[in-house]
Amino acid sequence: ACSLIAQVVIWANSLSLMLPNAFLGSLTFMIYRMLVGDVFKFLVIYILLVLGFGLALFGLLQQGDFPWDSDLQEELGCTDCNIYFGNVVQKLVYVSMGEVDQTELLARTQLPFLATGLFIIYAVL
Repeated sequence: ACSLIAQVVIWANSLSLMLPNAFLGSLTFMIYRMLVGDVFKFLVIYILLVLGFGLALFGLLQQGDFPWDSDLQEELGCTDCNIYFGNVVQKLVYVSMGEVDQTELLARTQLPFLATGLFIIYAVL
């Protein structure tokens, strides 16, 4: 993860070397404006949505019997299936990338219709 961030920073710093060039200067300035303006705003809104929906879904999953259900633990192939906030946020990030099959997880809450509705609202947003 650190090398990925370092590569992005090095790439952004190399763009500053192109600013004096007559052909690439305006393109470089446009890329800087896009990264600082549009992408940063999108990331702030995306992080707030993922954390908000993640906290709501985490609360719903804590009310269910999922972490102690031995049948589901055998299906998932794990012995320690406790649900953590980070796991829920990770699932929501995967959902935003296209993986939407979370039916057995949502069915294990005490209010599956509410969890499913919350999940659908998140997937639509």
